[in-house]
Amino acid sequence: MRWQCLGLLAVVSLWSAATTDAFPDDERQPAAVELERGLLGHWPLAGDPKDRSGRGHDAIVKGDVDLKGIGPNGAAGSAARFDGRGAFLEIPAADSLRLGDRDFSVSVWVQSDADTGDVPGDILSQYDPQRRRGFHLSLKTQSVTTSTSNDRHLHFGIDNDLTGEWED
Repeated sequence: MRWQCLGLLAVVSLWSAATTDAFPDDERQPAAVELERGLLGHWPLAGDPKDRSGRGHDAIVKGDVDLKGIGPNGAAGSAARFDGRGAFLEIPAADSLRLGDRDFSVSVWVQSDADTGDVPGDILSQYDPQRRRGFHLSLKTQSVTTSTSNDRHLHFGIDNDLTGEWED
């Protein structure tokens, strides 16, 4: 998996509905365990790129990523700031992160500066371009027009190497 974002990104979590053995012998309060059921990864991005889910999916920092950004709580060191040009976090491939045809949920907090001087990009992506399989969660700006209505739209796309027939 790979993240790319202009602005700040904090608290990324990924759950799968099909995973029910996240913490099988957990003695914590049932409500806390239920919130983590199916949790595949949790990256608070509060000073480091470590996965806090207990599954060991630590991110690798690529490019200019400041892990001491000011996040949603207003505290320094509670978000990651990306340079918007080539910085991203990469999660190495693992069998537990292969979503296949399972339902999944993603939770992120993103702040994109209004005037970045660049086009926003991927927030979360797990995609194989050779096989055309995977998904993207992105901020998109349609720079062909000058209308603000095309500025920083949240976009989710999924592909399973299917090509539809063209209809006019």
